[in-house]
Amino acid sequence: MATNINFNALNVVGATTTQTTQDFRNEWGVGAEIYLNVSSIGTGNITLTVQGKDVTSGTYYTVLQGAAVSSNGLTRYQVFPGGATTANVSVNDIFPFTWRIVVTANNANPVTYTVGVTIFG
Repeated sequence: MATNINFNALNVVGATTTQTTQDFRNEWGVGAEIYLNVSSIGTGNITLTVQGKDVTSGTYYTVLQGAAVSSNGLTRYQVFPGGATTANVSVNDIFPFTWRIVVTANNANPVTYTVGVTIFG
């Protein structure tokens, strides 16, 4: 029986700089949903990127890069084999074994947000 794993990847208050998670290991599943929930953006603007990591070289590569977010609210991203590919939202791909999330601050204005993850087993 497949099991889904849910966790909070980032909880950021008033960030003015790019935030990068630790490396995570995907031992549970093939796909994931990532939820960017912005509660206070003001005149800020951020971009979420999901990166995989080549464990041999340590080099990160882009799995999915979202569009710039400049308003409060929830944005859902998906990485799943057999799923639809929609620019800046979803990609038809397996979820990498080693991965991280980077939320890039596109200007120096403070933004408050959380990033949640569900891994599908």
